[in-house]
Amino acid sequence: MRKLGALFFLIVLAASLWIGARWIAGRGPVKATILFHSAAGLRGGDLVIENNLAAGRVVRIDRVDDRDAVTVRLDPAHRRAIVTDSLFTIDGHRLLVTNAFAVGAPVEDGALLQAKDDKVSRWLAKNGSKVEPLVESLKQKADNGVETVRGASNDEAQKLKEKVGGWVDQTKSKIR
Repeated sequence: MRKLGALFFLIVLAASLWIGARWIAGRGPVKATILFHSAAGLRGGDLVIENNLAAGRVVRIDRVDDRDAVTVRLDPAHRRAIVTDSLFTIDGHRLLVTNAFAVGAPVEDGALLQAKDDKVSRWLAKNGSKVEPLVESLKQKADNGVETVRGASNDEAQKLKEKVGGWVDQTKSKIR
Protein backbone atom coordinates (compact mmCIF):
# COMPACT_ATOMS: atom_id res chain seq x y z
CA MET A 1 0.00 0.00 0.00
CA ARG A 2 2.91 2.28 0.85
CA LYS A 3 4.47 1.77 -2.61
CA LEU A 4 1.17 2.60 -4.29
CA GLY A 5 0.95 5.83 -2.28
CA ALA A 6 4.51 6.78 -3.25
CA LEU A 7 3.79 6.05 -6.92
CA PHE A 8 0.63 8.15 -6.78
CA PHE A 9 2.57 11.01 -5.14
CA LEU A 10 5.25 10.88 -7.87
CA ILE A 11 2.62 10.96 -10.63
CA VAL A 12 0.88 13.96 -9.04
CA LEU A 13 4.24 15.71 -8.58
CA ALA A 14 5.24 15.10 -12.22
CA ALA A 15 1.86 16.34 -13.49
CA SER A 16 2.10 19.45 -11.30
CA LEU A 17 5.60 20.23 -12.57
CA TRP A 18 4.49 19.80 -16.19
CA ILE A 19 1.42 22.04 -15.72
CA GLY A 20 3.52 24.65 -13.90
CA ALA A 21 6.15 24.68 -16.64
CA ARG A 22 3.46 25.07 -19.33
CA TRP A 23 1.90 27.94 -17.37
CA ILE A 24 5.23 29.74 -16.96
CA ALA A 25 6.12 29.26 -20.64
CA GLY A 26 2.71 30.47 -21.79
CA ARG A 27 2.22 33.61 -19.74
CA GLY A 28 4.74 36.04 -21.20
CA PRO A 29 4.76 38.03 -24.40
CA VAL A 30 5.24 36.34 -27.77
CA LYS A 31 7.95 37.50 -30.12
CA ALA A 32 7.60 36.57 -33.81
CA THR A 33 9.24 37.60 -37.07
CA ILE A 34 7.29 38.15 -40.28
CA LEU A 35 9.05 38.26 -43.65
CA PHE A 36 7.74 40.84 -46.16
CA HIS A 37 8.94 41.69 -49.65
CA SER A 38 8.84 45.29 -48.45
CA ALA A 39 7.91 46.75 -45.07
CA ALA A 40 7.99 50.34 -46.30
CA GLY A 41 6.18 52.63 -43.87
CA LEU A 42 6.79 50.55 -40.75
CA ARG A 43 9.35 51.31 -38.09
CA GLY A 44 10.16 50.16 -34.58
CA GLY A 45 7.45 51.06 -32.06
CA ASP A 46 4.54 50.96 -34.55
CA LEU A 47 1.38 49.17 -33.44
CA VAL A 48 0.32 45.64 -34.36
CA ILE A 49 -3.47 45.74 -34.79
CA GLU A 50 -5.73 42.67 -34.74
CA ASN A 51 -9.53 42.96 -34.73
CA ASN A 52 -9.27 46.76 -34.21
CA LEU A 53 -7.28 46.24 -30.99
CA ALA A 54 -3.62 46.99 -30.35
CA ALA A 55 -2.14 43.52 -29.84
CA GLY A 56 1.52 44.51 -29.66
CA ARG A 57 4.30 46.56 -31.23
CA VAL A 58 6.91 46.29 -33.94
CA VAL A 59 10.25 45.73 -32.20
CA ARG A 60 12.55 46.19 -35.18
CA ILE A 61 12.90 45.76 -38.92
CA ASP A 62 15.96 44.08 -40.43
CA ARG A 63 16.93 43.60 -44.06
CA VAL A 64 17.50 39.91 -44.82
CA ASP A 65 18.68 39.22 -48.38
CA ASP A 66 16.06 40.98 -50.49
CA ARG A 67 13.29 40.98 -47.86
CA ASP A 68 12.30 42.85 -44.71
CA ALA A 69 12.09 40.86 -41.47
CA VAL A 70 9.61 42.59 -39.14
CA THR A 71 9.98 41.43 -35.53
CA VAL A 72 6.89 41.99 -33.39
CA ARG A 73 6.16 41.48 -29.71
CA LEU A 74 2.58 40.61 -28.74
CA ASP A 75 1.24 41.56 -25.34
CA PRO A 76 0.52 38.58 -23.03
CA ALA A 77 -3.24 39.24 -23.25
CA HIS A 78 -3.04 38.98 -27.06
CA ARG A 79 -0.84 35.89 -27.38
CA ARG A 80 -3.31 34.38 -29.83
CA ALA A 81 -3.57 37.44 -32.10
CA ILE A 82 -1.26 35.87 -34.68
CA VAL A 83 -1.84 32.32 -35.84
CA THR A 84 0.12 30.24 -38.33
CA ASP A 85 -2.04 31.32 -41.28
CA SER A 86 -2.78 34.95 -40.36
CA LEU A 87 -2.74 37.51 -43.15
CA PHE A 88 -0.68 40.69 -42.78
CA THR A 89 -0.81 44.10 -44.39
CA ILE A 90 0.94 47.38 -43.72
CA ASP A 91 -1.34 50.38 -43.37
CA GLY A 92 0.71 53.52 -42.84
CA HIS A 93 2.53 53.05 -39.54
CA ARG A 94 0.51 50.03 -38.45
CA LEU A 95 0.84 46.30 -39.06
CA LEU A 96 -2.65 44.88 -39.53
CA VAL A 97 -3.30 41.21 -38.71
CA THR A 98 -6.37 39.58 -40.27
CA ASN A 99 -7.65 36.28 -38.94
CA ALA A 100 -11.02 36.19 -40.71
CA PHE A 101 -10.01 33.07 -42.64
CA ALA A 102 -7.36 31.75 -40.26
CA VAL A 103 -7.75 28.34 -38.68
CA GLY A 104 -4.12 27.72 -37.64
CA ALA A 105 -2.60 27.33 -34.23
CA PRO A 106 -1.29 30.34 -32.28
CA VAL A 107 2.36 31.04 -33.07
CA GLU A 108 5.04 30.00 -30.63
CA ASP A 109 7.57 32.43 -29.21
CA GLY A 110 10.33 32.96 -31.78
CA ALA A 111 8.20 31.90 -34.77
CA LEU A 112 9.20 32.89 -38.30
CA LEU A 113 6.27 33.59 -40.63
CA GLN A 114 6.03 34.41 -44.32
CA ALA A 115 3.61 37.22 -45.24
CA LYS A 116 1.57 36.09 -48.24
CA ASP A 117 2.03 38.57 -51.05
CA ASP A 118 -0.30 37.41 -53.82
CA LYS A 119 -3.24 39.57 -54.96
CA VAL A 120 -5.91 37.50 -53.23
CA SER A 121 -4.05 37.47 -49.89
CA ARG A 122 -3.45 41.23 -50.03
CA TRP A 123 -7.14 41.85 -50.77
CA LEU A 124 -8.23 39.52 -47.96
CA ALA A 125 -5.78 41.15 -45.53
CA LYS A 126 -7.19 44.59 -46.28
CA ASN A 127 -10.87 43.63 -46.57
CA GLY A 128 -11.10 40.58 -44.32
CA SER A 129 -12.93 42.47 -41.60
CA LYS A 130 -15.70 43.35 -44.06
CA VAL A 131 -16.38 39.74 -45.03
CA GLU A 132 -15.73 38.30 -41.57
CA PRO A 133 -19.44 38.35 -40.53
CA LEU A 134 -20.29 36.32 -43.65
CA VAL A 135 -17.50 33.84 -42.93
CA GLU A 136 -18.59 33.48 -39.30
CA SER A 137 -22.17 32.87 -40.45
CA LEU A 138 -20.96 30.13 -42.81
CA LYS A 139 -18.82 28.58 -40.08
CA GLN A 140 -21.80 28.51 -37.72
CA LYS A 141 -24.04 26.92 -40.35
CA ALA A 142 -21.35 24.34 -41.12
CA ASP A 143 -20.96 23.50 -37.42
CA ASN A 144 -24.72 23.10 -37.06
CA GLY A 145 -24.78 20.92 -40.19
CA VAL A 146 -22.02 18.68 -38.88
CA GLU A 147 -23.91 18.13 -35.63
CA THR A 148 -27.09 17.36 -37.59
CA VAL A 149 -25.33 14.86 -39.86
CA ARG A 150 -23.81 13.01 -36.90
CA GLY A 151 -27.28 12.04 -35.73
CA ALA A 152 -29.00 11.79 -39.12
CA SER A 153 -30.08 8.83 -41.24
CA ASN A 154 -29.06 8.53 -44.91
CA ASP A 155 -32.24 10.27 -46.18
CA GLU A 156 -31.81 13.13 -43.72
CA ALA A 157 -28.13 13.46 -44.67
CA GLN A 158 -29.06 13.76 -48.38
CA LYS A 159 -31.62 16.48 -47.57
CA LEU A 160 -28.99 18.33 -45.55
CA LYS A 161 -26.50 18.07 -48.43
CA GLU A 162 -29.05 19.70 -50.76
CA LYS A 163 -29.70 22.44 -48.19
CA VAL A 164 -25.98 23.18 -47.82
CA GLY A 165 -25.70 23.37 -51.61
CA GLY A 166 -28.41 26.05 -51.51
CA TRP A 167 -26.48 28.03 -48.87
CA VAL A 168 -23.33 27.88 -50.99
CA ASP A 169 -25.26 29.21 -54.01
CA GLN A 170 -26.74 32.03 -51.91
CA THR A 171 -23.30 32.94 -50.57
CA LYS A 172 -21.79 33.03 -54.05
CA SER A 173 -24.53 35.41 -55.19
CA LYS A 174 -23.94 37.70 -52.16
CA ILE A 175 -20.22 37.90 -52.89
CA ARG A 176 -20.73 38.81 -56.55
